[in-house]
Amino acid sequence: MKKLLLYTFLILTLASCSEYMAEKKLENCADTKYSKERTQLFQIYLYVMKKGKSEGNEFEKKLFIYDAVGLSVAEMVDYISRLLSNKDLKEDEKKELQGVKETVRSYNSETKKFLNLSLYKKLKSNLSIPPNYKYLFEVCESNQKETPSTFNAFWKKAEIQFIGDKNNK
Repeated sequence: MKKLLLYTFLILTLASCSEYMAEKKLENCADTKYSKERTQLFQIYLYVMKKGKSEGNEFEKKLFIYDAVGLSVAEMVDYISRLLSNKDLKEDEKKELQGVKETVRSYNSETKKFLNLSLYKKLKSNLSIPPNYKYLFEVCESNQKETPSTFNAFWKKAEIQFIGDKNNK
């Protein structure tokens, strides 16, 4: 009877462990996809617009001015890209360089905070700025169902990226 109880406990423990590992791989996939989506520069524009007209830095004030005069999002993304590349900057843009770095640090910090939440909180979050974490998680879940061995081998670890990382553009 003791052995039967021991075997039952062992089986239940292993089953819950494998379920946790499968869930963790799904989370790694969704976290990676989420972070890659967040490295797109138009996300910085959305982030600043969501913050609103506050006493932001020079860069953020300039984005609001550009938005008010009707510059397209593509033009603003080019502007952000030029600032981040720190190449061929005009004199007035050099003043905004510190501001864009500050905004990117704040933005990346917000992304890190979100990724450090529990899976339950990430799935329940209702962020007004894309990407939708729940949708990305569902995409990963579909991929796992299609090719479970490949998926499980590939997603042992998340590959989180942030704006400013050397390995993204």
